[in-house]
Amino acid sequence: MAIDPEPTSRYLAAQSRWNWDTRVQAVLATDPDPAVVMTFLNSVDPGVEACELIIGGPHVMARRDLARRNLRTELLALMVKDTDDSVRTMAQATLERRRHNRELLTGK
Repeated sequence: MAIDPEPTSRYLAAQSRWNWDTRVQAVLATDPDPAVVMTFLNSVDPGVEACELIIGGPHVMARRDLARRNLRTELLALMVKDTDDSVRTMAQATLERRRHNRELLTGK
């Protein structure tokens, strides 16, 4: 269903909470329809590979959604270079908050 030419089928596939397979996640993360990608993001916690594909993809709303999440530092670092101001700002804010918290914990 994730590769069906019909967007409705792909949308239904993206709703599945069983989308844990990295190959299926890659297909859904690179779908040309932004609604499919957003549904995928709202249905499962995507793996690193799927996040990287979305970060490099064309769907701004999906990148903004990821920027709001507690992602790995290396993924947020990629997002700091995004073409969208909101994505860059959110990712940078999260990185700065982490840096500040680390300094509080370590005293450095």
